[in-house]
Amino acid sequence: ATSRRKRSAQSRSEWSPVSQRSGLFAPVRDLIMSIPSASGGATTATLKRELRKLLRARLALIPHEEFLSQSAAASAHIVAHSSFTSARSVALFVSHDLEFETAPLLRAVRGSGKRCFLPRVEGPRMHMLEVRGGAPEIESWAPNRWGIREPGLLDSEGKARAEACDVGVDLVIVPGLAFDVRGGRLGKGKGYYDRFLSKVRTEGGGGSPVLMAVMLAEQLVGDVPMDERDFYMQFLASKDGVMECLK
Repeated sequence: ATSRRKRSAQSRSEWSPVSQRSGLFAPVRDLIMSIPSASGGATTATLKRELRKLLRARLALIPHEEFLSQSAAASAHIVAHSSFTSARSVALFVSHDLEFETAPLLRAVRGSGKRCFLPRVEGPRMHMLEVRGGAPEIESWAPNRWGIREPGLLDSEGKARAEACDVGVDLVIVPGLAFDVRGGRLGKGKGYYDRFLSKVRTEGGGGSPVLMAVMLAEQLVGDVPMDERDFYMQFLASKDGVMECLK
């Protein structure tokens, strides 16, 4: 389904690797993550916080070369997928520590002539701004407070950059810490993508974009805690391929 869905908070004592529910992603190696019992009334926020802690610890153990290898393989699957080939515009992100490496995707977007949008955070809002250059332009940007390079509101000619929420975007490549086969996504907890997706779906000139999450195999878990503000992904992309979510 393409609309935002609400799932009630449930008691969850464990998030385990998905090794049998989808042959596409099986096996998910040795990712075994136990969460203290939620039977005592743990809230969705508490469950999310515990899962974030475990995923960050897990990702910190993965060699940088493995991030690059899995990201490159997933990117090859994405650019061959119909949601990418048919898109006239794509929003993605500039990678940071312990994140899927988007450099191959950025090259593919710019090389195919599609409109490209990258994020800039200002206060509680994340702008998706059009970028016409490639890696050299990105390297020239100043990092924000998290060390992530982001575009200025004006381009190199002093003109205001187009925003995805104003002109619409066909495909949004979404980062995260954990995902499940229903399309559940656990972000870093700031809510930037959920607010952006809500805004682009209500105001974007091109209608509702396709939502595709990018991930390492180790980021797929059995069940992601979700609340009414969270958006479900339509596709999950990993080194093993692009899977349509079951939700």
